[in-house]
Amino acid sequence: MSGERANCSIAYSPWLVISSVLIGILAATLALFLASRDKKRWHVALAAVVMGLAISGMHYVAMGAATFVPVEFLIAVAEPILDPSTLAII
Repeated sequence: MSGERANCSIAYSPWLVISSVLIGILAATLALFLASRDKKRWHVALAAVVMGLAISGMHYVAMGAATFVPVEFLIAVAEPILDPSTLAII
């Protein structure tokens, strides 16, 4: 979120950030448990679905934690130190 450049500031809801981290940890742990339990196809498929839900659930809850607050003045954005071509080569 620090890469966002807009005429606003970002405020976060601490409870939603904590919830996002807990969702990620618990759901990913469940997915890894299911994947390592048996090597049956449906266990692996279920683990993949649970991991996908962990990732998307964590993402959307964390995005819900962000509130964009408009500011009255323009935020000055510095010019990049490296041009995009040089950065791509590096």
